[in-house]
Amino acid sequence: MSWGGYQVCLELEAKKFFCYNKSCKRRVFTERLPTIVPPWGRRTERLATQLTKIGLAIGGLPGSRLTAHLGVKTSRQTLLRLVMKMPTPSYQVPKVLGVDDWAYRKSKTYGTILVDLEKHQPIDLLSDRKASTLAEWLEQNPGVEIISRDRAKAYKQAAAQGCPKAIQVADRFHLLENLSNPLEIVLNEHRQLVKNVEALLNASRISEEEQIIANPVPPPPPAKTTIEQADLHRSKRVEQYEQVHGAVGLILSKPEEQSDSEAEAIALLKQQHPNLNMAIVLAQGFADLVRRKQPERLEEWYKRAESSNIKALESFAKSLKEDWAAVKNGVTLSWSNGQVEGQINRLKMLKRQMYGRASHELLKKRFLCNV
Repeated sequence: MSWGGYQVCLELEAKKFFCYNKSCKRRVFTERLPTIVPPWGRRTERLATQLTKIGLAIGGLPGSRLTAHLGVKTSRQTLLRLVMKMPTPSYQVPKVLGVDDWAYRKSKTYGTILVDLEKHQPIDLLSDRKASTLAEWLEQNPGVEIISRDRAKAYKQAAAQGCPKAIQVADRFHLLENLSNPLEIVLNEHRQLVKNVEALLNASRISEEEQIIANPVPPPPPAKTTIEQADLHRSKRVEQYEQVHGAVGLILSKPEEQSDSEAEAIALLKQQHPNLNMAIVLAQGFADLVRRKQPERLEEWYKRAESSNIKALESFAKSLKEDWAAVKNGVTLSWSNGQVEGQINRLKMLKRQMYGRASHELLKKRFLCNV
């Protein structure tokens, strides 16, 4: 332990008692000091608690560097062992459960996070996002009444299998995120029209004060080498992605938050092609009914999307119909996965703090245990 920057070693003398009864299994008894040091311990309980808190807060290697400045020499392995010795916090089975996936390695390995939405408290981390894993957890923890989730089929099956009486709620954020995918497909099909609208807006942009017309930047000279050609193709793909992705974000933004130029851009997009007009109207209508929580408009929207003759939107409407009860509950009820996303951000911070090399159990300890 440290005291004013100096290392201090406590030498304790304990009484030892001997039993002369030959039938006694233990012949030697030693005085215990449970509030100061555990049996065979080499550090006090207070120091062990402090080192455990440091390991929980900043991890092994940064923690060992910090303790060196505090006058306590310890290794990163010691800090991690102290963290792993901590008992996992107990929890009451939540009535309202938030379920979502998170990435160990993006597009490769995923786990599942479970959050008590009433108490704003994470309660468990599952090692994968399989339906069987979540269903087993629900079966072992009966009592969940509402499950807020994204629209992944695995979570839908797990909720139906592990807790069939629970009300399933499709998260509103994920509904809008799912909507952006078919809208992006439609815009990519008319990418040249999107590019023309952007060029038209840039060419007509005039400074009100200086009356200067913004001239378009001339294209770069043709590439000569293979590397230059690859760089040119890559830059074109990035430019196309940014154009379409920006248009999707603009279309799905709240109308009251749009500027005059943004509203003009959307109006120009609608004029370019009937399919673009239909896709934008349907996308904005769905986003509006989700934000306003108007489930009575869902059926009418579904019929319009189903008969729109736009394949991407028809597929999206069909997927909604397959999960209709959860979608309707998501638009009706107040529960959502907003706070689950916040917990995922904290989990990602802990994962990156350990360079993505922490085991599932260590990451779970640091995530669930309070400092």
